[in-house]
Amino acid sequence: MRSLLTIPSGEECPFELVEKFCQLGIRESRWVEYKRDFPANNVNLAKTISAFANTLGGTILIGVEADDSNRPRVPPKGITLAVGIEEKILQICSLSIFPPIWPDIWVVPIDTQGVSSEKGCIVVIRIQSSQAVPHSIADRKEIYLRTGSISQPFESLATIDQIQELLRRRKDGIENRRSLTSRFCARSEFFYDLYLQEMLPNIRGGLHKPTVLDVMRKLARIEFTCVPCFPAEPLTSSRDLRQVVETIPLFRPTVGSPISPLNHGSIRTVQESLVQYSGRNYFQFGQFDQYGLVAYRENSVADARAWRDWLYGQEDSSFLRAIHPVSFRGLVLGTILFLPRFYAALGYWGPIEFRIGIANARGYAMLDSYGDTSPVCPDDEVSWRASLSVGELRESVEEHYTNIVQHIYAAFGWDKDIAGDLRKEFQVSSQNASQYY
Repeated sequence: MRSLLTIPSGEECPFELVEKFCQLGIRESRWVEYKRDFPANNVNLAKTISAFANTLGGTILIGVEADDSNRPRVPPKGITLAVGIEEKILQICSLSIFPPIWPDIWVVPIDTQGVSSEKGCIVVIRIQSSQAVPHSIADRKEIYLRTGSISQPFESLATIDQIQELLRRRKDGIENRRSLTSRFCARSEFFYDLYLQEMLPNIRGGLHKPTVLDVMRKLARIEFTCVPCFPAEPLTSSRDLRQVVETIPLFRPTVGSPISPLNHGSIRTVQESLVQYSGRNYFQFGQFDQYGLVAYRENSVADARAWRDWLYGQEDSSFLRAIHPVSFRGLVLGTILFLPRFYAALGYWGPIEFRIGIANARGYAMLDSYGDTSPVCPDDEVSWRASLSVGELRESVEEHYTNIVQHIYAAFGWDKDIAGDLRKEFQVSSQNASQYY
C-alpha cells in the first residue's frame, strides 16, 4: 500500500496521501519535520536537509503546522502555490550543501472535495540517508546531525567522533563500489571464456587454436559501468530487480528501428545480481545489481563479426580492427536513456559514477557511415567518465550524448565539430526510443 513515505520517486503524489499522513498524527522525530511556512532563510532549510542526509534520512512537510505535542494540525493549511518552488529547493540543495543532495520533491496542490486549489499547496521533501557524508553547510564549516528525542528533535553540530563515523560510512561505500565493479569484470571474463570455448569447434582447420584465443581476447570492447557513488545496502530485491530489467529494456536506438544489445541473451540470477549473456553473433554481457550497479560489455560489432567470419572460413576481412560508429553511438544513447529510468524504478536519485568507452582500442580505427576510417588509436583505453546525480543525467541526455561521442571520436583523431549532426541524430533516435520508454 502506498504512503507518503513509500511512494516511488518520479510518481505523482496526490493530496490524499498527504492528508492521510497528517491524520495519523505522527510526531516530529528524527525522521519527520513539519514547517508551517517556507523558511525565510535558506540556511535553515539546508541545515535540516543536510542533517537528515547525514543521519537516517527523513521527510519534511512544508505547509503543515505542528501543535504543542509536535503532531501535525489537521487539516493542513499549506503555503501559497507559486512557480519555482521545486527549483528553489534544488538550488538550496546544490549550492548551500556540500556535497550536494538530491532529494525527492513533490509540490502537492491542496485538494478540497476533489477540487485542487490554485492558491495552496503542501511541499514534501524526502531525503535518503546518504553515503556521500558528511554533508556540510555554511561554506563547508558546519556539519549537522538529526538528534534528540521524539518530543524534542533538533539539528546539532556533529562532534569529532560523529564526523569520524560519517567518514567511515563514506569509506565503506567507496570500497563496496570498487568491489561491485571488480565483480562485474570477473564475471564478464568468465562468460567471455564460455563464449570462446563455444567458438572453438567451428574454427576452420589449419589455425593454431591457442593463438586464436589470444587474438580474440585482445579484441576491442565497448563497455560501460554505472554505480551509485556510495552503495551501502541493496536498493531492491532480486525478484523486483528482475521485473525492472524485464520492463525497462537496455537497447540500441538507431536511425532505423531500435535494436536491443541484449536481445538474444536470457536473464539468470547470480549472487545479488542478474546477468544477461549472449554469444549468438558476438559477445554481449550485461549485469544489473541489487546495489544499483549497471554494467555492459560487448565486442566491437564490426570487428567481432569480421573475425568470426574469417575464423569460420569466410575470407572477408575488410572490417578487421575497425569500430562501427553507428553501433557505438547507438549504445551510448541507449545507455543514457536507460539509466535514469532504471534508477527511478529503484527509487534512487543520488550521485552515480558513470564510465563509458572502448577497451583494447590501440591500433583500431573508427569507421564512419560512408566507409572512411579515422587514424588508428594509440591508447589501450579510451573512456569518458563523470560523477553526477541521476537527475542531472536525466535533464541533460542530449548534452551528455554529444559530449561523450565527441570525446571518444577525438581520441581516434576525429576532432571536427559534429555537435550539430549529433543533435539531429539524437532527435531521430530518441524518437524511435520513445515507443519503448
